[in-house]
Amino acid sequence: QLSASFETSGNYQEAVPILEELRILKPDDSAVFDRLLRAYIETGNAEKAKPMFLELVERGSISPIEAIVHVFRIHLAKGDLRSARMELQNVSEEDQKNPLFNDAFREYYSLQAREAEEGNNFRRAILYWERALERVPDDFQTQYQLALAHASLNDHEKALELYIPLLEQKPANAGFYADVTVSLLELERYDVAYRMIQLGLKIALSRNDQAVHTRLQDLNSRLTQNFTP
Repeated sequence: QLSASFETSGNYQEAVPILEELRILKPDDSAVFDRLLRAYIETGNAEKAKPMFLELVERGSISPIEAIVHVFRIHLAKGDLRSARMELQNVSEEDQKNPLFNDAFREYYSLQAREAEEGNNFRRAILYWERALERVPDDFQTQYQLALAHASLNDHEKALELYIPLLEQKPANAGFYADVTVSLLELERYDVAYRMIQLGLKIALSRNDQAVHTRLQDLNSRLTQNFTP
């Protein structure tokens, strides 16, 4: 019960030693196993989580590539890029064809792209977003982030080139239409910018997204200085 109270409050660090004792007492209890594994994941303890994932592989509960990716994500969540990359080196040649492998690399490069953006190094970020997109070419969010990085460098032509295929998916994200509008205004594509603003406002209203609604209204004010619908 004590470990459960720690888990409920999110204090997995305190729950770990209690769950470890419980597992010694109840080695065949699957519920204890699952709770301990989750505690290791939540506390970022890849070293102890890894043998438990391998045990799940032996049971046939998960595949080898799934085990590796789980451990990889623990390292990644801690920002330990070196250990995360080393984990992926354990993937067999056959499993490298698995979509999980490429998706893990997408996450790996995406994290580095975000770190570059935090340092306002958008050229470096673009390199990492491009690597991420090479791994999973149809990933909406990666292409969106790549477009935003180009826009941050005022390369709105390239940003728009990346936005257009995403528009075809009709995303229900008002902020997306605001971002597209920014590039359209910079390129003086006022008629299309007007349509983007109207689409964005409709979505923002339906989702009660006041922040984006205000942003779109500001963009509309900027638009009407140069364009009359």
